[in-house]
Amino acid sequence: MLVWGTANPEGMVDSYNGYYFRDTDIKEALKRIEGVPVKVEHKGEQVGKVVTGWSNNGKLDLLMSIDEDIAAGAVMSSLIKEGVCRELSLGYTVEMQASKNGEDIAGKKTIKEVSLVKKGARHKCIIHKWL
Repeated sequence: MLVWGTANPEGMVDSYNGYYFRDTDIKEALKRIEGVPVKVEHKGEQVGKVVTGWSNNGKLDLLMSIDEDIAAGAVMSSLIKEGVCRELSLGYTVEMQASKNGEDIAGKKTIKEVSLVKKGARHKCIIHKWL
């Protein structure tokens, strides 16, 4: 099964210092997005992988392949088709640094996995289409 969805809403402005993705973070993530594991609710075995990604009006959109030959992938395929699981969530790390005056600075963000979820943490991170 192929799934297209938005995994991150519009990026924050580049002057933003926090855990959410900035525009430049999305651009950097796109360079390494192919092959990132797809999981269920950030747990368990991998049920697929990211085929490709692109910026869609500042949002991070992905095309993912779900492996229906494994039990968890087949179940997720059914749940997506039935509308039970219709959102996406990113699992990522943020390298934190300290400024000279002791303030935290959010550095590089690295996507570790993309999860198929019933309810994501971010608004507009939804599955659009599948086949």
